[in-house]
Amino acid sequence: MVKLGNIEIIGAGAAGLFTAILLKSAMPDTRVRVTEQNLVDATFGFGVVFSDAALDFLQADDPETHALITPLMERWSNMTLSLQGERVVLDGIGFSAIGRLQLLQLLQQRARDVGVAMRFNHALDRLDESEPDADLIVGADGLNSLLRRTYEAEFAPRLDYFSNHFAWFGTPRSFDTLTQTFVRSQHGVLNAHHYRYSPRMSTFIVECDHDNLTAALEDYQQLR
Repeated sequence: MVKLGNIEIIGAGAAGLFTAILLKSAMPDTRVRVTEQNLVDATFGFGVVFSDAALDFLQADDPETHALITPLMERWSNMTLSLQGERVVLDGIGFSAIGRLQLLQLLQQRARDVGVAMRFNHALDRLDESEPDADLIVGADGLNSLLRRTYEAEFAPRLDYFSNHFAWFGTPRSFDTLTQTFVRSQHGVLNAHHYRYSPRMSTFIVECDHDNLTAALEDYQQLR
């Protein structure tokens, strides 16, 4: 294994934190630091879903983190398809879910336990502000990654834009399984993707195409 003295990770989402945990656990003498532009408890979205296979990978790679988060997860072994008022149950599809903020807090705790340094509310305008002497810089800062922008010519990223729109909600209604619900409205078809991530809360994502949204917004403006 290559010996690294200093690793900087940009972005303290689940990917950045878990990368930091794995690197620090594998190389305890290496300084690993995570830099995040948002506040420590800032998050976007509600629940996070893991398949059974994903949890198996987690247990194999980091049994301590697996043991930390799995007792707090909601589990189900079926998936439900709701179409035109009829429900079809697809069995044998195992999933688990946990609140995104709770997951981040657990990963922050785990990162501290293994010796990862973290700084929050620290925005970077240039890559060399991160850690000039870093042997490795990991970009885990999402779509508008500073690392990707800095090396855009080398990475040559390609972005494709689609016309569907979605809204991500949370609801106190508890759903039995991960469910895909399709509803036909006067403007077109709506799809809701919903599942519980705690005993009292569920994620509820609604998606529709562009024409559907435009027509609905026009109706809303006329009603105001």
